[in-house]
Amino acid sequence: MPDSRHGAHLGVGFTAACTFLILCTIWFLPVSKPDQSVVLALAGGSTVVALGLLHLPWERLPIRALLVFPAVELTSMLAGALLTHGIYPSYTGFFTVAFVYLGLTQSATTIMLAIPVVTPIWIVCAGGFTPTDMVKLPVAVGIWLLIGQSLASRTARATERTGELVAAASTDPLTGFLNRRELSRMLELLQPGDAVVLLDLDHFKQVNDEEGHHIGDLVLSDFGKTVREALRAGDVAVRYGGDEVLLVLPRAGSTGADAMLERLRTRWNDPARPTFSAGVAVHSVQSPMTTSRRADQALYQAKHGGRDRWEHDKPVEQRHLRAVT
Repeated sequence: MPDSRHGAHLGVGFTAACTFLILCTIWFLPVSKPDQSVVLALAGGSTVVALGLLHLPWERLPIRALLVFPAVELTSMLAGALLTHGIYPSYTGFFTVAFVYLGLTQSATTIMLAIPVVTPIWIVCAGGFTPTDMVKLPVAVGIWLLIGQSLASRTARATERTGELVAAASTDPLTGFLNRRELSRMLELLQPGDAVVLLDLDHFKQVNDEEGHHIGDLVLSDFGKTVREALRAGDVAVRYGGDEVLLVLPRAGSTGADAMLERLRTRWNDPARPTFSAGVAVHSVQSPMTTSRRADQALYQAKHGGRDRWEHDKPVEQRHLRAVT
């Protein structure tokens, strides 16, 4: 499915298209001028409302919030049908357009739930329920379901496939972490109070030289699994390069970073494994890249302080790891 921001633009397009069609065709209907004015005002008003909705923070809203766009258009049509006479039976085709939009932005379940809400509005816009409508309505509902469910199913498959491709392109296959392509994006999301941790396996080159790269790869894979187990939901790991790993811990601060590293130390405690060192920096008002460099400097201090430990970028009580070799 499209993201909410893209879906919002699609919703404005849907509303504006309906308004444009009304503007182009209403002059051919045998209705009074006052009724024409009401319809045009309602159609124009729905477009203005839809444009105003674009200013909402769609990036933070759920996909179901996009239901507001067909709701605005169908409410406009319902009001017009109640205030005028003989106009909206000509525009019941817009209901099918609404289900095209729902199929492109909503789940199959949401489309099913929309049917009992939309059906009474269709009856009012059609001018009441006549014997002819006993045939027209089931046909219309069948078309809505066919279009909506087909598009929802196809969109869901396309979204799933796109997600798989994006995950494959952004994930390091050895460790399961995000790859370095995602580093800039993750750093740009940093907020004050977020902790950045740079991890590095101690003497990892020695593992590769003495035991072979295939053993080194197994160590990295095992380390990746262990790091993921130590992270909280919402924490992010990026393979920074070689055996270095950059972690972004939202709202963790220094205390949360220490707690995560303690969990990792406990899980990684095995004499057969190399130890690790880490540098910690807490983001404040500086640039994200500056925070990353501060974590790198703290890692440098941990390495030159004897390894098998972590350091913060500011003078704090040193945290030592128990020896695991």
